Amino acid sequence: MQIKRPFLLVSAFVFGCAVFGADDYSMIRSLPQVKELEHQRAKLAGDKYRPKYHFSVPANNMNDPNGLTWWGGKYHLFYQFVPPRGDTVLLPRGLGWGHAVSEDLVHWQDMPIAFHPEKDKGDGDACYSGQNMVDGDKVIAFYHGKNSGNCIALARDKWLMHWEKNPANPVVPNPKPGEKLPYPVFDPCIWKVGDTYYSLSGGRRNIPGLGWTRIDTDYLFKSTDLTNWEPVHDFYEGGYFTNMDEDAAVPNFLPLGDKNNRWMLMFFSHPRGAQYYVGRYHKDQEKFLPMYHGRINNGPMTLPGERIGTFNAGSLHAPSATIDGKGRIIGMFNMLEGVDKEQIKAQGWNQTMALPRVFEWEDDGNEFAPGRRPQDGVMRITPTEELAALRTASASYKNIKLPANKDVFIVPHGKSLEIVAEIDLKDSKQVGMKVFATKDGQEETLVTFVQTMNGLMIDTTKGSIWEQAYPRTPEIGFLRLPKGEPLKLRVFIDQSIIEVFANDVACLTTRVYPHRDDADGIAFFSRAADAEVKNVTVYQMKDIWAHCKQLKPVNNPQPPAPAPYVPAGTSAPRSANYKFAPAEKGSLADK
Repeated sequence: MQIKRPFLLVSAFVFGCAVFGADDYSMIRSLPQVKELEHQRAKLAGDKYRPKYHFSVPANNMNDPNGLTWWGGKYHLFYQFVPPRGDTVLLPRGLGWGHAVSEDLVHWQDMPIAFHPEKDKGDGDACYSGQNMVDGDKVIAFYHGKNSGNCIALARDKWLMHWEKNPANPVVPNPKPGEKLPYPVFDPCIWKVGDTYYSLSGGRRNIPGLGWTRIDTDYLFKSTDLTNWEPVHDFYEGGYFTNMDEDAAVPNFLPLGDKNNRWMLMFFSHPRGAQYYVGRYHKDQEKFLPMYHGRINNGPMTLPGERIGTFNAGSLHAPSATIDGKGRIIGMFNMLEGVDKEQIKAQGWNQTMALPRVFEWEDDGNEFAPGRRPQDGVMRITPTEELAALRTASASYKNIKLPANKDVFIVPHGKSLEIVAEIDLKDSKQVGMKVFATKDGQEETLVTFVQTMNGLMIDTTKGSIWEQAYPRTPEIGFLRLPKGEPLKLRVFIDQSIIEVFANDVACLTTRVYPHRDDADGIAFFSRAADAEVKNVTVYQMKDIWAHCKQLKPVNNPQPPAPAPYVPAGTSAPRSANYKFAPAEKGSLADK
């Protein structure tokens, strides 16, 4: 579906190193930072829980994806990155933006770190989350500087390797000591309407008697020059669809491109993880009206005072989204670890990305209005079609009978697979499959559809006997199937990851840590009545990082930077540097 859009959220992705043979890629892979990152991957390749075909951090700590961007015919993924210490002096210190690029959302190439914290340039102590926007011949990154405020950087080159920070950073500063602002300064996004730039910053409010409190809304800012930002008002009124103490962090605001002016706000709350709104954007009033809400993370709620990385271990976390050259809304999310802190430190790496997925709103063609039932509109969430390029060997079966209350194992097995299955429910109350399964049932992860409760579930309660793995309650999402419709599953498993897509409308994701070497079986089951697997195909998936195992660090001087890149259809900039507007005097709180 081609989407007309007034702006394009951008970011950077990491691509698959071995696939590209052009001179540009040879140049990139010769860069000392890139060689060092790939060497770090080689050192970690023996970890049994390290994914084979998901993007994972080269080493050490990763967090939110940032600024996912379609630029120059490629996907760029940026992400919060704390580089490894120890045997490398090539990587800058501090939490900055890591960078990777891809042509197909499947194979990824590590890139030099995009930017790192520089206190003399207004960044404060770290370059935290934010989002990007393509604006003509440049890409704008809007990010949060820890203990500083929200900051701007620009890049024009082909590979988004050369960023210029606004001398006025932070352009939306944190409050000064004793100053009370009516808005939060936190994890911004950016878009443009006409000649006006807009930004959201949110998730908290300073409530009298309570202090800074998480709340479901974002605050709107606008600017005409990227330097001077005017606070406007709350962008929307939240709280109807979400729970108390949920915030709207790391927002991404994108048009859905339909006749009824629907837009999507993708975000995550610290207690409940990734989710989205669909609603109408009133540009004249500069307001968003949420009308439909969906959760992309369905795990347990984080308790007050708990970190999302502990109690809610192994869940889908923060989003970053872009609209690509095919008009698709592509979203990426990071996944938290499901093991304790000491194990994370010992393993030498922390977090991975979920597979990229496509979001497309489908409705019955009627006018969109508050209170409409979910079945009158649905968000289609599907894995990207390009993932089929990862498939290698396969095995297929048809018409597998499922006697009630018996497990039926099939021959293929493995821990990095895609499983595509269609199940006729018949009169069964519950059907599903087991993956990461041992024949004796000591370890197994269940993918289950419970017809009587319209629930799709990943049950990891028997997923691992490893004492370092966190036990967690099942991941349960909503799935209503019309009577007679089969259950259609695409299940991706990758060493310690399971992602489930059902009938193009439901998706579940979590981490699981099968400990036994023989925990690699696949079985189907039905409860209370017979059912039938109409067809199933199991694909072995490629290891997109296999080439890194052969690499060694190279400490040569940095090669000269490539020439600035100008996208097709735009004129060359008159200057290599963007002329930022001067900052106005005074506090934003006074405006």
